[in-house]
Amino acid sequence: MTTPAASTVNIGVGLTAINKTWNNAGTVNFTNGGAIWLAGTSGTFNNQAGGVLNYNGFNSSPVSFGTLNTVNHMFNNAGTLNKMRVRQSRKV
Repeated sequence: MTTPAASTVNIGVGLTAINKTWNNAGTVNFTNGGAIWLAGTSGTFNNQAGGVLNYNGFNSSPVSFGTLNTVNHMFNNAGTLNKMRVRQSRKV
């Protein structure tokens, strides 16, 4: 998967499983419980120079690795990674 420069991908629910390589030269926005889950046999996320990954959610681990074959999982960041704090409210 490739996110070209000047394009945006918005992910807001659950986990995103990546079983291949994702090259990001654009902007990826994660909100709510969204996260990058590097799974399968060789999950790789490349945030390339000029790429922006914005995490504005409540998942405490916005980048996670699968439990099987974790040796081949990579998160490479040559761009910008922003993690914003989000307050959660709960009804009692």
